Amino acid sequence: MTATAQQLAQLRAVNSLFFRNSLINKEKCGKMSAMKIDIDWVFDRATPEPNSGCWLWDRAISQTGYGNICVDGKYRGAHRVVYEALVGPIPEGLHLDHRCRVRACVNPNHLEPVSQRENSLRGVGAAAVNARQTHCRHGHELTPENTYRYSDRQGEHRSCRRCRNNIQRRRRGAPEL
Repeated sequence: MTATAQQLAQLRAVNSLFFRNSLINKEKCGKMSAMKIDIDWVFDRATPEPNSGCWLWDRAISQTGYGNICVDGKYRGAHRVVYEALVGPIPEGLHLDHRCRVRACVNPNHLEPVSQRENSLRGVGAAAVNARQTHCRHGHELTPENTYRYSDRQGEHRSCRRCRNNIQRRRRGAPEL
């Protein structure tokens, strides 16, 4: 599922609204145990959104837009706590991906355990956008034969081999291909 620019703007607005409200709705960090959580407990703290099916967390929201809750004296992601209580444990080494792209959502049907890499690539960040890129900015296809891969201190990169060759040719004064 790919989101349109309008859908992304709406999701950012929802996340922004919940971040502003979180300054008012701070939940005290107590000794609540995750075992006490059931569906009624969740709906006392989350509001179902009828259009998307999201369960939007009404309590504390982190600066990054995720719901926060204190369990056993430690703050945890509300989506993780709700998923573990209603579905089961999250497999070791996996992260929960919000398939709805709404960080404040705690609906377990919208959460899927995936690897960190898969979670990042499904997102809308720079790494995800670049990974989905099929052509360079000059329109050359990024096939394995036409892709130059390299690493530096900032990480792994890829670039268009044809464009790199043209840059080298310009530097040497040779005509571009």
